[in-house]
Amino acid sequence: MRCKVFSAYDAEWLEFIIGNRNGENPARGYDYVEGGVANDRVIDTVNLYTAGLMDLDMALRELSKHQPNNQMCILNQEIINKYFVYDGTEFL
Repeated sequence: MRCKVFSAYDAEWLEFIIGNRNGENPARGYDYVEGGVANDRVIDTVNLYTAGLMDLDMALRELSKHQPNNQMCILNQEIINKYFVYDGTEFL
């Protein structure tokens, strides 16, 4: 499997997020991607950096104040077929 795991909100993560937002699809070379969510805790920093209102060092300092809330993206159906099993549905 070709996996990409971001363990922190770092420069590589930031460029990956910006690439996604610009439609570059940087995940296309991977079967599985995991890393921090670009959520409301960090999105202002991402937007300020993208707009050129914050340099990379300042953006990374701001991002380092947050512990990533991870998400995963499985891009290869074979992974799902091999490792995931439907266990039913619950209604509450």
